[in-house]
Amino acid sequence: MLKKRWLPSLMALMVIGCFSISFSAQEKPYVELGKITVPRDMEVGMKILPKGEYQLTVFKGTRPSIILADVKPDAAGITMSWGNEAEVTEAKSIYPQPKVDVDVVTEGGESFVQIRVLLENKEYKSLWKCAEEPIDPSKRAKEQGPIDPAIETELKLLRETHVLLDRLAEKIWPGWDSYKTLEFILRFPNRDVVAVTLNERLPRRFKVLPVGTIEEKTVYIDRTKELPGRINPFMSIHGHGDITGVTALLMSPLETGAVNPKVNHAPELRPKEGQIEDSNIMRMLLYVHEAFHSQQAIFMLEAQKAGLMKLPAAMNSEFDATLEYSVYADIEGEALLRAYREKNRARALEDLKDSLVARELKHKAMPPGAVAEDVWTTQAEGTADYSSLDMAILAKKAGYEREAEQNDRAINGAFKHLDEYIKKEGTSTLEEVSGRTLEVSQRAYAYGPFQCFLLDRFLPTWKKGFFEKGQDLDEVITGFLKLSNEDQQKIARRLKTDFPFDEIWAKHSRDIKDRDEAIQLVLNRKGRKYVIDLKHAQIGFEINPRGQAHVVMYKGDELFPHGLVKFRYGSLNLTSQDTPIRNALYQNFLEWVDTEAKAGEKGYELKYAEKVGDLFKDVTLATRGFTMTAKAIKIVEEPDTIRISIID
Repeated sequence: MLKKRWLPSLMALMVIGCFSISFSAQEKPYVELGKITVPRDMEVGMKILPKGEYQLTVFKGTRPSIILADVKPDAAGITMSWGNEAEVTEAKSIYPQPKVDVDVVTEGGESFVQIRVLLENKEYKSLWKCAEEPIDPSKRAKEQGPIDPAIETELKLLRETHVLLDRLAEKIWPGWDSYKTLEFILRFPNRDVVAVTLNERLPRRFKVLPVGTIEEKTVYIDRTKELPGRINPFMSIHGHGDITGVTALLMSPLETGAVNPKVNHAPELRPKEGQIEDSNIMRMLLYVHEAFHSQQAIFMLEAQKAGLMKLPAAMNSEFDATLEYSVYADIEGEALLRAYREKNRARALEDLKDSLVARELKHKAMPPGAVAEDVWTTQAEGTADYSSLDMAILAKKAGYEREAEQNDRAINGAFKHLDEYIKKEGTSTLEEVSGRTLEVSQRAYAYGPFQCFLLDRFLPTWKKGFFEKGQDLDEVITGFLKLSNEDQQKIARRLKTDFPFDEIWAKHSRDIKDRDEAIQLVLNRKGRKYVIDLKHAQIGFEINPRGQAHVVMYKGDELFPHGLVKFRYGSLNLTSQDTPIRNALYQNFLEWVDTEAKAGEKGYELKYAEKVGDLFKDVTLATRGFTMTAKAIKIVEEPDTIRISIID
């Protein structure tokens, strides 16, 4: 299951819709242009922006954009903003003073608000789709046709999640009730979009799904981009939660053919016994995790209004593990695990002290920006993972009575996996993540929950005002333990005798050496590049690397020194020789370099069933390093690079 790292956008009182943007401080890419008047309501994703005044900003960075922001905060004190990519062309004149035009134009039979900015020697233009007139909710069209069974199941799971929250949320965190009005957006593998919301002003393409309300929220569905085929019910999930709501991206392969509940899945796609039910409980508790992020944001907004919110130090996630970092991060996790398992209170308290000192030694081995990121992420993600793990523990202890009927396998089968979930997401994850030499981002998810559980044990009142006062877990634990410099030095010496220090040091030394060799091997290859662009492939993938022990994460890339036994992403199926391959996760492409390429040589063999324009359909493509098949591709040949786009 994938989890998304979350940073509350309310820290700057701005939420960027549609996309996120990054830039260096030296670029100074934002140009604020004051207020403009928009003449028509606009549709931005699922949001309808009413006509009227907005603050206008141009972003000139690597992904030029036009950004609109509310002129004033809303009733909750939030200023929202939305971005739209801009087409950039050379202006006919130089404009030292910006010029802004706002018009309604028609393209392809649809109406758009066109915002055009002439700035210096450039013209920035973006189109914002005009929204249709609002309709009475009672007159909104209802979905009449059958929907995919996996969507029906997911709504059952979300409904049961709300019941769980009704019964246990207050026990997990005092004052947690925002989920009752929270909007949930579910994006399915067949590109159906479901909205569970109190918002009545949705784009007209959303029809009411007649499945009843969830916490008085109506369920809507958009099927306008639906792909043919049945969703495999064994779905993974990628979630995001903030003050605006929860968004879930659900991933699994599609079976070709019409949607039919009686169709059996192909043998290679059939999940093993219990896997579906196990994935169901994982997704339910991921919804809990993301819903807690929304509650965090509300608490912190209250703190900000009261002037209590501390802005975090400048954060930087671009950090490569060093030997000392990995050693003390390992000991920190092991000490946390010992403290959690120790029944004797005094000994458990000593283990907690060991963990804190190891954490401080770990932080000394990190640059300041990486320390700030670790502290912040441990607070945000650690408490969110704590909420979902504690939910599972409380449900198990309470003998939770489900709302679902006795014969509802999706729900009742899911709860049979509670013990497995608690172990897998709890102590097993902590054990496994602690020993990962190169891990620099996911430890917060594992360490944070156990810091919370130990605070529950030693300082039961710790949650009161935690977010509202802008606190983090490090501050609370440090304040509780009150270790002197002499205490810290004594404990630091103890870490080298109470833990297998030399063994830990040797293990991480080997892994750091392997990492550095893998980076040199993969990134220093010279020759013709083959870049497989996955941006237009159906989401959902499977990776089976050759030589798993040598796979390295480096600056957002996954490096496979020995290639891939199998890589599947949408319709792409690829297998490689024993050859280095890079998977650029954030940029969404695979790269292989042919070091034996010769000038004038084609370098690859392409077979296909049909060619339509520049689109090749039902293809097999083979190179010296890999062989792949796909439903459709486009190929662009450059002097030193072959670009292959997967088109699903």
